[in-house]
Amino acid sequence: MSELKIEASKDELAGIPQDLVAKFKNESNKFEINFYQSETVLIFAKNEQLRSRLIAMRNIGDANMPVLGQIIAKRNQHAELLGFKSYTEQELDGMMSKSPANVEKFLDRVIKGL
Repeated sequence: MSELKIEASKDELAGIPQDLVAKFKNESNKFEINFYQSETVLIFAKNEQLRSRLIAMRNIGDANMPVLGQIIAKRNQHAELLGFKSYTEQELDGMMSKSPANVEKFLDRVIKGL
């Protein structure tokens, strides 16, 4: 996602604090906003067209959701072939927590301690 970015003019950046605007300036003295910076810009930017372009850039990830679902399913299938109940169980097998149940118990104790 970090490769996703758009260029903006100085005028389009109206409303954004100047210290943030300075971070958007690239080597070519143009202003580039990447995927990770876009949320902050959406909060402050007054320019509706810039906000629309940023929202469109952020929504590109939605097209990948079916592929992500397939990857998750394949990870679980792979783990099951290796004798685990899930990918999570496989990942935790070699760690101190050993199982998803132990992680849940730990998190419950942490939450109660807050």
